[in-house]
Amino acid sequence: MKFNISKKEILFSPTWRKHLINRQAFEKSEYYFRLNSFLNNERLLKEIKKHEYKLVFKPHYDLEPFLDLFTLKDGVEVNTHDSYQTIFNNSAVMITDYSSVFFDFAFLKKPIIYYHEGNDYHYDDGYFDYKTMGFGDVIESEDALVDKVIEYINNNCVMEDKYKQRVDKFFKYTDQKNCKRVYEWLKEN
Repeated sequence: MKFNISKKEILFSPTWRKHLINRQAFEKSEYYFRLNSFLNNERLLKEIKKHEYKLVFKPHYDLEPFLDLFTLKDGVEVNTHDSYQTIFNNSAVMITDYSSVFFDFAFLKKPIIYYHEGNDYHYDDGYFDYKTMGFGDVIESEDALVDKVIEYINNNCVMEDKYKQRVDKFFKYTDQKNCKRVYEWLKEN
């Protein structure tokens, strides 16, 4: 597989909310309404279609039992079968909230958008501050998120320089030689 070869795909990969313990809780949650609203945003879907992109929804494993509740339109594909490696290679932009998968995507130096609407996430703040250390903009409304996705589409989905610099600062190496370094270290030790 070729490394870092994007298709015209926008990846939406939100994480789970552990307080949603059953179907009834999920159906009544702001989380469900937010996801469904974004996945069906008319303005976004119109722009995606116009530029021949598609929106790929990679749900968290714990979200999969509830996929039948979503009403998805043309231009949106649910992907529960491909590996993250395949999806990341295919995707031109990633939208996530707090999922740690963004670290792997950032390594590829592709644009990331953090969608932090609502206050229903269950973990306390940790070592990573999204606004000062993140690899993309932190967006707090659906309209602003759609604006940012359209901006990336119109700019050939290129990661902004300030975020590329953060990637370079965060990762010691981004040269695709990590396996060789590990092998050499193991041989020597």
